[in-house]
Amino acid sequence: MASSKDRLTDPEWKRQKPTTPYRCLPVVHKTTYSGALLEFSEVLPIERYLADKFGLAGSDPWERFQAEQFVLSIESSQLMYHYKVLLPN
Repeated sequence: MASSKDRLTDPEWKRQKPTTPYRCLPVVHKTTYSGALLEFSEVLPIERYLADKFGLAGSDPWERFQAEQFVLSIESSQLMYHYKVLLPN
């Protein structure tokens, strides 16, 4: 049973969807000091933006590589779980 906040049936989402980049979520909005509104979409660019903003992306190329390698290894594990456990056939 779909909840009232189910993205696929929520009338508010149906109204907003055509105005979102690539017509999908997530979307992050940021207002610059000059008042310009920036719109970030898609998971990976948002993750990278936030990692940079909060100092979690590494301070040099080697640290950035290590951070991304760790995150992508987790993502690979999740994909393998999905394919081997949730969709075994």
